[in-house]
Amino acid sequence: MPPVFWRHLLRTVRQTAGRYVAIVVIVALGCGFFAGLRMTGVGMRRSADAFFDRTNLYDLELVSTLGFSSSQVGDVSSVGGVAACEPGRSVDVMARMGDVNHACRVVSLDSWASAGFSGGPMNGLELRSGRWPESADECVIVDKAADKGAVPGDVEVLYGAQDLDGLLATRDFRVVGTVVSSAHVQEAVLSTTSLGSGTVNQVLFTLPSAFVPDAPYTELYVRVAGAADEPWGSASYDGAVDAVAGRIEALIPGLAQGRADELRAEAQERVDEGRAELADRRAEAEASLADGAAALEEAGARLDSGAAEVEDGRRGLADGRAQVADGERLLADGEAEIERNAAGLEEGRRQLGAAAAQVDAGRQELARAEAGLEAQAPAVEQARAAVAAYDEGCQRLVAQAAAAGLSGDDAQAVADAARAALDRLKEDQAAGADGLEGQVAALEDLLEAAQALVSQAPQVEAARGAVRTFEEGRARLDEEARRLDEAEAELADNRAALDSGAARLQEGRDALDASRAQLDEARAKVESGQASLADAEARLADGRAEYEEGLATYERGREEALAGIADAEARLDDAQREVDAIGPGDVYLLDREQNYGAASYLADSERIDAIATAFPFFFFLVAALVSLTTMTRMVDDDRGLMGTLKALGYGRAAICSKYVAYAGSASLLGALVGVLSMSQLLPCVIFTAYGIIYGVPARPMPLPVEAAPAVAATVIGVAVTVGAALAACLSSLRESPAGLMQPKAPKAGRRILLERVGPVWRRLSFSWKVTFRNIFRYRRRFLMTVVGVAGCCALLLTGFGVRDAVNDIIDKQFGEIVHYNATVGLSVDATGRQRADVLDALGSMGRGDPVAAFEENVVARPEDGSKDLAVVLVVPEDAGSLGRAVTLRERRGGAPVDLGSDSVVLTEKLATTLGVGPGDEVRLWAQDATGNTTGQERRLVVTAVCENYLGSYVYIGADAYVRAFGEPGEANTAFAFLPTDAVERAVDADRLQAMDGVETLMLDDETIETYREMLSSVDLVMVVLIAAAALLAFVVLYNLANINIAERSREIASLKVLGFLPKEVCSYVFREIAIIVVVGALVGLVLGTWFEGYVVVTAEVDAAMFGREIHAVSYLCSFGLTVLFCVLVLAAMVPRLASIDMVESLKSAE
Repeated sequence: MPPVFWRHLLRTVRQTAGRYVAIVVIVALGCGFFAGLRMTGVGMRRSADAFFDRTNLYDLELVSTLGFSSSQVGDVSSVGGVAACEPGRSVDVMARMGDVNHACRVVSLDSWASAGFSGGPMNGLELRSGRWPESADECVIVDKAADKGAVPGDVEVLYGAQDLDGLLATRDFRVVGTVVSSAHVQEAVLSTTSLGSGTVNQVLFTLPSAFVPDAPYTELYVRVAGAADEPWGSASYDGAVDAVAGRIEALIPGLAQGRADELRAEAQERVDEGRAELADRRAEAEASLADGAAALEEAGARLDSGAAEVEDGRRGLADGRAQVADGERLLADGEAEIERNAAGLEEGRRQLGAAAAQVDAGRQELARAEAGLEAQAPAVEQARAAVAAYDEGCQRLVAQAAAAGLSGDDAQAVADAARAALDRLKEDQAAGADGLEGQVAALEDLLEAAQALVSQAPQVEAARGAVRTFEEGRARLDEEARRLDEAEAELADNRAALDSGAARLQEGRDALDASRAQLDEARAKVESGQASLADAEARLADGRAEYEEGLATYERGREEALAGIADAEARLDDAQREVDAIGPGDVYLLDREQNYGAASYLADSERIDAIATAFPFFFFLVAALVSLTTMTRMVDDDRGLMGTLKALGYGRAAICSKYVAYAGSASLLGALVGVLSMSQLLPCVIFTAYGIIYGVPARPMPLPVEAAPAVAATVIGVAVTVGAALAACLSSLRESPAGLMQPKAPKAGRRILLERVGPVWRRLSFSWKVTFRNIFRYRRRFLMTVVGVAGCCALLLTGFGVRDAVNDIIDKQFGEIVHYNATVGLSVDATGRQRADVLDALGSMGRGDPVAAFEENVVARPEDGSKDLAVVLVVPEDAGSLGRAVTLRERRGGAPVDLGSDSVVLTEKLATTLGVGPGDEVRLWAQDATGNTTGQERRLVVTAVCENYLGSYVYIGADAYVRAFGEPGEANTAFAFLPTDAVERAVDADRLQAMDGVETLMLDDETIETYREMLSSVDLVMVVLIAAAALLAFVVLYNLANINIAERSREIASLKVLGFLPKEVCSYVFREIAIIVVVGALVGLVLGTWFEGYVVVTAEVDAAMFGREIHAVSYLCSFGLTVLFCVLVLAAMVPRLASIDMVESLKSAE
């Protein structure tokens, strides 16, 4: 090209700097994102490849259920294409680290330790902190996992996935450092295991001395010759590895059979040695039993002789005891008799004393009475004299009365008779009788004497009573004296009798004492004999006890010997059967695709590749549209020049070269800027994001630019832009030179559809009518703008939607689906009481009773067998109670899913991956320690599919499980509802960890944190893409608005000439742009909804399902950002409108 061409091109660039920069920026964004994302996936694989090569990560791994011998290491090493083969030992254990139980893998640093930790061996480690182990009880752990709760410190091995006695010699370790392991680069799931929740939480690397010296190798690591020279994950690498893998697979049957033969030979040798040893033991036992039987027989004879002597002594002792008993009985009788006599004597003495006391009292009383009588004697004598005188007077009176012819026995009678006689006499005298005076006088004297005596009668009677009383008292005293004399005589007799009894009693006592002395002597002899007999019996009992003990020992020894021999024979028979049953074990050949961390890292890098394919498509589409619009406007501005050149004879190539060079230079510059900048920025950002969950070191900056994606991005960017320029040029060059040299006629106006809606059209103002007519008049410009804005809005919505999808994984899973906040694993050897205690404790400390279930890690495989999926099988004890822990529902519509005893419910992601639905069959296998399938296939008919976002689960009723697996599953898991308060939950967690029967405790907080960090990488990528989409939207809107104003400069100038105010001019122009932007944004929301669904499915991992809903906020943000950019662009265009020169713009194009 001549220099004038380049000068003209540079002049054009300066004049259209805005358009030029817009093309550069848009192409830079498209090419930069395409190349940057493409290089990111490649760079991730290159970083991992360099790390794997630096640490000599194995290309192939052999794992055997029977282990490997040293000779088999050589067999594998001799396979063609094998550069190196190193054995290793490892065992999965449940260990306590801090206060938490973790599923761990203990790995022996065999070749690594022998190399002095200086590199060279396979599966090398890079020390991050601390130091290397120096003794069997020291270890280093994975650095990334140490940051996730499996903290350094003391590690106590609790139990293993298999018997540890023949593998692990040390059970307590001390962490002395952290390392990065190329074999365990995924920090969230280091590997799979049959323990705990099914994932290895930490790897302990220790010295070989921590394992039993003769323990078999559990795996063989193989490096393929030439594989390190090929990029990991490439077809050439896979081809090199597959070739060697095929040769090793041919060797596997021999390895399995050879190992079985070795184990069988070793076991048979041990069985034969056991049989020989058993024969020796049997002979020794028989000889020992014979000696024991003879000794027992001799001891039995001695015991029989001693027993006879003891029996004689016992009889003699019995006789003596009988005599003593008789003597004791007689002595007791005598003592009793003496006691009775003594009691009687004493009673007699007491009675005698009492009687003597009574006699003495009587004597005293008698003396006092006699004294009283003696004192009364004078008065009594006087009374007696008076009585005698009275009696004598009475006698004389009676005699005188008798002499007088009167009768009467006493003075009164005489007085009465005398009175009567006197009265008769007086009567007679009165009658005249004479001679009666003497009689009367005699009678009166007699009466007077009688009356005198009668008057003395009371005193005389009293005296007579006193005399009589005295006489009676004297009589009584005499009688009492006589009785007392008799009593004293009786007392004397009794006293004599008592004295005689006392003498006899003393004689009896003396005789009894003599008998007692004799009895004591006899008793002493009996007791002496008893002691001798007891001693003899004790010796006999000791002898018998010794004999019995000896006999029991003999019998026990005999039984033990026979039982031991029988048990040994049974064990030997069992061992022989086991030896005979030893068959070829399972040998698995694994490559890096079966390494969880490497496979996950490779899948994530390929996921970035998929995103790199999808997202730049919109960038390139928008770039093509903007370029086409820009170049079309540029070509339309140069119609006159193009017509002149065509009239002068220039060809199409010559005319188009300017525009091709313009577009090509802009796109090439944009491609170079985008590729060079984004190839550093995007990988750095994404490496940082994935560095959170992977232990693969990032490549040092600056990163090398990958030629293939860089060239591809440049070619696509330039081709799109140049193609748009050519399309615009060739479209114009179809016209004749004369037509080109004339201004392009404006499109003819026509009625639009809205005009036919009269009520609406009549109510529109003039400016709105013009706006709608212009929109539909320039349909091409309208469509270009709508598509460009729609693409930008779709990218924004996709970015926001993917962020929603990522965040919904946690929010929906642990907000709407899962209601428990802790998963408690019960020990396999826990008793029923311990399980009940754990469940009771969970119920008391939580917000409700836990839900008990049986959990098992299994493997699911689609019908095409394309890949194996790790699945958790959940069989609740009570299907009805599972709803308290997990909400089973359909994602679309939210209809509840019932879980009955015959139900089989799959989570949606698992069902989609397997390609099954209700009514289809799902195939399940048991999972071994390496994560591979084992056992026979189990087929279950799917009854429903439920919503789930994290993990792959199969919820199965108890009857369906028994029907498929043949036996019920015992509950080994409890879904618990611990307190929501973090402090209370931590306290309860500590209590649970200390309880018997609790194997593992996994809090949802830890799970949520783990998954948030795992998904944060995708989230960060989306943030970058959102920022790029926002920048693209701004550039596109700016460019389209700029072109729109440039195209309509004459129209805008005419408005100014017509007197439109600046505000009215802006409203007139910007209203049309705003409507187009709103329409484009709405179309972009629809397009973005579809594109977001595609990206979500592309970016998903097998273990998680992204959310399928775009939040309303994301729609509003995408729409709002697009409108905001439109407002900003229109604000920036205001000075441009004001700067339009009416005179220049309205000049004739000719």
